[in-house]
Amino acid sequence: LCRGYTNPLTLHANYSAGYNQPVLQWQISKDAGKTWQDIPGASFSSYNIPRRNDSVYRYRAWLAESLNSGSAQCRIYSVIIKITIHPMADPIPLAQVIGCLNKDLILTTSPYFIKYNWIGPRGFTSILPSPTITNVQMDNAGLYVVALTSNNGCKMLDSFVLNVFPSTTIKAPGSYKICQGKTVQFSAVGNGQFEWFPATALSNTHIANPIANPADTIQYKVVLTNNYGCRDSALVQVDVFKNPTVSAGPDKIIL
Repeated sequence: LCRGYTNPLTLHANYSAGYNQPVLQWQISKDAGKTWQDIPGASFSSYNIPRRNDSVYRYRAWLAESLNSGSAQCRIYSVIIKITIHPMADPIPLAQVIGCLNKDLILTTSPYFIKYNWIGPRGFTSILPSPTITNVQMDNAGLYVVALTSNNGCKMLDSFVLNVFPSTTIKAPGSYKICQGKTVQFSAVGNGQFEWFPATALSNTHIANPIANPADTIQYKVVLTNNYGCRDSALVQVDVFKNPTVSAGPDKIIL
């Protein structure tokens, strides 16, 4: 069973004729059958199992004549019924996702499932764990729902609202070549806030044109974020050439 199941669970016991005053009692074990406890009030042929959220439980019934029902040696026991309630993730609150106009958007959800069934606006469907909406447009906005199936057959839903906003684009030279000890000034262009990674040898990581003085060849990444949260990025390579060394040998003295 899956946590949150709604169907009622009722156990039924039948026994053959031959008892004068039979006593029937249901038992439960929570430790894989090592120990058993009588269930108070569960002394009828049918037993309604209380709803539980998770764990593994075992049930059985014993039967005996009323006069000697207090002796465990005088009882007979039914087969053991094992019931497993699989836990599921807590309900996921409705999220707000940003989509950027004319950009691709990868949809993501929990990776711990074996089946995915997506539905969304414009007849969107997919069975991929992380499908992509290519070239996002305004009419892609709306509610997206994915049905998730775990390896034990349990299902749950995840959903989010996609909001589409104007995107931003960054432009930056792809590479620079400098000699060791020299500096270079970058020149990224775009509308929004800039951030450079890593901060190594940079004069400022939050402007479009920081000055770099790296000791060795390095690759930087610059991320541009606009007011709507849409992003674009570029890579900038700085090749640092070692300075040459020269030697004319030891001094010479002549007459």
